[in-house]
Amino acid sequence: MKKVNLHTHSNYCDGSSHLIEYVEKAIEMNFSGIGFSSHAPLGFESSWHMKSEDYEKYEREISGLKIEYKDRIEVWMGLEVDFFDDQSIEFNTKDTRLDYIIGAVHFLGKGSRQCIDESSVKLEETLRNEYQNDISALIKDYYSKVAKMVQNRNVDIVAHFDLIKKFNSDNEFFDEAQDWYREIVFEAIANVKADNPIFEVNSRGYYRGNTIDFYPSDWIIKYLISEKFRITINSDAHEPTELDLEYDKIKNRLRALGLDEIVIFEDAKWQSQSLSLTA
Repeated sequence: MKKVNLHTHSNYCDGSSHLIEYVEKAIEMNFSGIGFSSHAPLGFESSWHMKSEDYEKYEREISGLKIEYKDRIEVWMGLEVDFFDDQSIEFNTKDTRLDYIIGAVHFLGKGSRQCIDESSVKLEETLRNEYQNDISALIKDYYSKVAKMVQNRNVDIVAHFDLIKKFNSDNEFFDEAQDWYREIVFEAIANVKADNPIFEVNSRGYYRGNTIDFYPSDWIIKYLISEKFRITINSDAHEPTELDLEYDKIKNRLRALGLDEIVIFEDAKWQSQSLSLTA
């Protein structure tokens, strides 16, 4: 089967290397396509998002790589766009050169914007200061924002759907098996059913040692399969050597959970690809 990664971060944001280094590594790893998804510019200062003044250069460079490597690999331009209730900066595949958009929620807070995947200490501070130590309120706010993101923006892929578990491998903050948590997750999924987004199975938390499984957890993947959502595989690479980390393990896990096919981006459109061992 063809190997594609659409969640890739370069030195335009918090990735380690130049775009061309990822393209060359993808060819070496026998990828048929690679998509770049820099963290989109924000309306406030951030050390890990693309600078607004670099966006046009990002477009030009990827457009050049598409032409230069067209006989060896497909190259696509995307963005990972953060969602805020009050965020005014918009990116849309209909009026830019973007091939796709990955939507993400990294920030929570009632009175301020707090990054939830920076550290367990920062998450604990956010829980205490913004949600009065009510973990269910924080969880509800997170998944509510994820659902609103899909409903309100032209999002193709939902990034690391349960990112909120990043620092919860020992159930430090909540227990995924509890009914209240699962009900919130199922409600968020139900709220985006009509929008039919693609959910990525993202290996970064696993290969970085932050989680014991992928984003999302197996029970969520199984539910997404039962609800017939489209699923794709991404590594969320921040350096070229991470492009295919745990790719085969994800494929095998998806087959074990009952999935027959994933979707990939090819020839400028979303296409189904069999997960069978002989495909």
